Amino acid sequence: MPQGEKSSTHHCQRLHQILHPLRGKSHPCLKFRRILHPALQHIDAITQELAKAKEEYQLFKHHLQPGTKQPASLHVLPIPSDQGITMPYSSHHVSRSKEIMVGKQDEFESIKEMLIQHPSKQLEIVSIKGMGGIGKTTLAKKIYENPSITSHFDKRTWTVASQHYSQRQMLLDLLGSKDDADKRSEEELALRLYQSFKHQIYLVVMDDVWSVEAWDALKTCFPDDGYGSRVLLTTRSGEVANHTCTQNDFSHQMQLLEQSESWKLFSEKACKSRGAEFETIGRPIVEKCKGLPLAIIVVAGLFSKLITLDESKNTANALSSSSATTLDDEECSRILALSYNHLPHNLKACFLYLGVFPEDHEINSNHLARLWHAEGLVKAFENESFDAVASRYVQELMDRNLIILSELSSCGRKIKTFRMHDLLHAFCMREAQNENLLHVVQSENSSYFP
Repeated sequence: MPQGEKSSTHHCQRLHQILHPLRGKSHPCLKFRRILHPALQHIDAITQELAKAKEEYQLFKHHLQPGTKQPASLHVLPIPSDQGITMPYSSHHVSRSKEIMVGKQDEFESIKEMLIQHPSKQLEIVSIKGMGGIGKTTLAKKIYENPSITSHFDKRTWTVASQHYSQRQMLLDLLGSKDDADKRSEEELALRLYQSFKHQIYLVVMDDVWSVEAWDALKTCFPDDGYGSRVLLTTRSGEVANHTCTQNDFSHQMQLLEQSESWKLFSEKACKSRGAEFETIGRPIVEKCKGLPLAIIVVAGLFSKLITLDESKNTANALSSSSATTLDDEECSRILALSYNHLPHNLKACFLYLGVFPEDHEINSNHLARLWHAEGLVKAFENESFDAVASRYVQELMDRNLIILSELSSCGRKIKTFRMHDLLHAFCMREAQNENLLHVVQSENSSYFP
């Protein structure tokens, strides 16, 4: 092993030895261990990847020698440049790191113009309204991250309201830096937020606003200094859009995808083309999705896992059995249920278990893995550790477009955090209660999640 790798491995082993006695004890360094332990796991993973890459590169160099025949099974790395070895990187993970936006360019430009090109210097509220699964959050995120938006505003911040909103959590989200925020009252947090926006050109995104009350809980935190600041809301409710926007020009109604756009999204999310026969089967299925992006990507995720044309035909027949002409909640649930029913048996309970998390919650994969393990939903195999199995399960759910990537680990190989779409979360809760996997208790006086 090269000297650098020996040193890295030695330091990792030594840190593990130092931290090991702290496990299970109330030790002053326990908080430090909780922070450092995930870092050690990432360092171990990177060290292993580096050793593997160097070993494969040495094999590659050996087989480049004159007169040496290269075996067909050899995994060949790219020839290194002057800067060193080009490390392998999974294009699959890269493709999952960004949500695809199809057929929304006109809407994107329209809303961007409302935010940065409208002549009004007063604080203006812009709303994006539309049914669940139509792509409101994806569109808002693309706008939020657009270079012309980031350069225009001095300050940008984002919060998710959700059906069971928490004023305190929204304030903490918008403040960003916690410091001693957990110890402060909601009134103090609101004042601090107001002061942070003063004399700034700011953009606030309030995603998934279900009620007028959620907007009213924050609206006094947004100063109107005449700098041209904006608040962008996404909502399913026309009442919320009408309540928050004083001018019709600032309320945008999202449109369903056209048939050509639907097929493009399906093709991209299904990952692979299977020729004319597959297209013949796929197009009627896409028509059943009625232009709703969520339904399209979930069905595409299912089709990406079907191997034979017979499986595809059977799935198509199951979808085509419905005579519905519009995509209501019941029809959308049928499409989600179809994808759920095609999950491997060991993944079904793991998927439904996601219903225990609050709506719009960002789920940590390591935390979820421990919960799965505690419930007996994931078991290690002879040649695969428990962590590896749990990581594989999460990746499988991602491949099927049932969860949405939030963040990759520092080594870029594992899913660190993810979230669920509201409609899929509601499906999980409903199905999990039917299966007696969990029971949801909602206090009548609670303004937070169940």
